[in-house]
Amino acid sequence: MALQIGKILAIVDPTTDKQLALSRALGIAEQLDAAVHAYICCYSPLETSHFLALKRAEIARHEAWLDRLLESENLGGVEVTTQVEWREDWREGLAEAAAKEECDLIVKTAFEHAEPGRLLLKTSDWSVLRSAQSPVLLVKRESLVAVKRVLIAVNPKVEDDRHRRLNESMIAFAKLLREQDDAIELHAVSAYTGAEPFTHPPELAAMIGIDESQAHCTQGSPGDVIVDCAKLLQSELVVMGTVSRSGLSGLAKPNTAEQALDRLSADVLVFTSPD
Repeated sequence: MALQIGKILAIVDPTTDKQLALSRALGIAEQLDAAVHAYICCYSPLETSHFLALKRAEIARHEAWLDRLLESENLGGVEVTTQVEWREDWREGLAEAAAKEECDLIVKTAFEHAEPGRLLLKTSDWSVLRSAQSPVLLVKRESLVAVKRVLIAVNPKVEDDRHRRLNESMIAFAKLLREQDDAIELHAVSAYTGAEPFTHPPELAAMIGIDESQAHCTQGSPGDVIVDCAKLLQSELVVMGTVSRSGLSGLAKPNTAEQALDRLSADVLVFTSPD
């Protein structure tokens, strides 16, 4: 399974001039010779007889601001398209924009979340993960220093097709990384409990195509194991997969990516497998 990234959707936050996601998307696009689609969703419940005029004015204001923002960025020859949309449900707008533009990757600035926000499904990061049809890169590092150490979390013992496809996608990403920069140090981690089949490091290393010393098989919950291993290695990027869940099932049982996300200081790339 080959992984191709031809277009990246960057979610632009119109409330700040500090745009980690846009800067990271432009850097990735320059490396991969990809295009960037910069997306803003704005909305205000305007109760006025001049609603349409005010709506047009707000959209025009955001478009002008986005144009100025892009002028200040180092585009590096990257082709950039823009979209400012007026919509109350930004998640729905984002999903439609990513599908229409045929984006292969979504990039978003990550935010720290308190527990009450997660329980109410109000966190924007998790909302994107639950609805995305493409991999999602959540940017946490402010530094633009190149990634030197990557940790990929896989489960070699999965039997269902959805989890197998996630593993294949992450392995394809590992191969893409090596093609782009052979100086990147690639590690893999697999968690297991006492009742689960154990994966030996040589097996995990062969699966990813890395040295045995870079394969880490540890007993414990996946979220804890991934966070601890990333901290130990000082990884700049953590890659994991998640089977998207929505509704009450998602509320009752957070998935591994959600368990680990707020505790990681590295950027997090999440491959999703929707319901």
